Amino acid sequence: MMTTSTDGQQPAEKLTDGAYGALRASAALRAGTSILITNEQGKVLVQKGGDSDTGCTYHIGPRGGCSPGAAELYALVRW
Repeated sequence: MMTTSTDGQQPAEKLTDGAYGALRASAALRAGTSILITNEQGKVLVQKGGDSDTGCTYHIGPRGGCSPGAAELYALVRW
């Protein structure tokens, strides 16, 4: 049986393993949005990133995670 707590407080309730797994899965899902931005020449706006552990590089477009109840546009504006 798993328990959850916040900020050093005692757990409010005991969860079964199945309920704890469902809670973790629901927290792992997050709505997001992305957009393709081009200029008049057809060039696409991307950000270059990399993984220091593997040395791989990648390019990604504007995107952002949406907070519950927030408009998708605000996720892109924060990018």
